[in-house]
Amino acid sequence: MTVPLDAFIRAMAKAAKLNFERSGGLTPMFIYVGADGTHNVLSLDKVWDDRNKDPAFAVMRGAAKAAGATRCALVCEAWQLDGDDVGNAAVEQAWATQGSLKDLPGRREVIVIEAEDQTAPRLCGRMEIIRPEGRKPYVLALRIDRPTTSEGRLVGMLPVPARMDA
Repeated sequence: MTVPLDAFIRAMAKAAKLNFERSGGLTPMFIYVGADGTHNVLSLDKVWDDRNKDPAFAVMRGAAKAAGATRCALVCEAWQLDGDDVGNAAVEQAWATQGSLKDLPGRREVIVIEAEDQTAPRLCGRMEIIRPEGRKPYVLALRIDRPTTSEGRLVGMLPVPARMDA
């Protein structure tokens, strides 16, 4: 039996939170469900590069295609910033010159869970990371959003199912 996508994200968030709180960091992971129902976890530590994520996305797409994946999620740490806080031009400039938001004031560190399913709309989970001085870092409660737009390298990660009338 397949659980709803939001329950899938909650399970990923629980595991990510435990891993983060043990080590103070999180290895990027790609979790996918194959056509046979098998759950697979792919550590991306060897191919993840904050300046160029294209190799990691190629590995994820290849794994999803080979397994005939029907559901997947990327779990990783990221920087988040609302363009209203510093202006969209500042956000675009940071991406263009640095490929990151890490040096912009007002950015927040988060654990991101981007999930996709062949039968349900895409969902995004976020847990803000708090790193108090002199104490262990921890994460805040999970927030799940349904994106209003779908763009970027994570969209369409799953292989397209064969058409029945083809």
